[in-house]
Amino acid sequence: MHSTALWSRAVSCVALMLSACGGEEGDTPEGRDPVAFQDGGAMSPPGDSGPPPCADDLPDTVEVMDPQLGCGHRKGPWTRYDIGIETDDVTGFAWTSLLDVWNDEELDVVCRTLTRGGLTGFHIPTIEEVRTLAAGCPQTLPEGTCEVRGNAPGDKGATCGGCEPGRGPHASGGYCRPELPDCLLLWNTNHCENDACGGHQHWFYAPETGAIGLRALQSSPVTAAVEGARGRCVLKLPPR
Repeated sequence: MHSTALWSRAVSCVALMLSACGGEEGDTPEGRDPVAFQDGGAMSPPGDSGPPPCADDLPDTVEVMDPQLGCGHRKGPWTRYDIGIETDDVTGFAWTSLLDVWNDEELDVVCRTLTRGGLTGFHIPTIEEVRTLAAGCPQTLPEGTCEVRGNAPGDKGATCGGCEPGRGPHASGGYCRPELPDCLLLWNTNHCENDACGGHQHWFYAPETGAIGLRALQSSPVTAAVEGARGRCVLKLPPR
């Protein structure tokens, strides 16, 4: 009886030691999500002293891994992917990161032939699509009173005043949504050709004031058609 009791106690001790080793193979410690990573390595796998695989040097982003688009860096509804795509959960648009393109004809070709992460069908944004990036100046917000929307009858010659320069919600002081990585003058496809516009001109959203105005197009193909404008392509994402 005494030896049997000792044997039972030994078996119990071994069982306790094995249970302390953890659960089944493949269990994730502390319920960690293997898809989302917080900057600084807080979500790094056990025993890995390095940063998570999508880490960047921005402390206010959450790192994500998308099966189609790869590594991404999320700030609120905006996610910037390493392949050069930035997605907006508010509108469902995918934007390219800034492109080194300096005239609208070249940008049109780039957008129409672009493939990123299996996505195709990009185009130069309309003035209305550019306005989805606006913030802080009530009249030119997407739902604002400004009538410049690209194709409405009231657009003929119309411009819309802005707000006080440098007082916008973006870190740059511009009137762009604060989660955007930059706040710059962007190309759009909407031109004004009638006499009320004074000829062939181009609408633009001015992020420094939040205004929408008109500028003459440049004739030289090697300069920006609107001085200082930068290029992005945009695509409405399919349901995922």
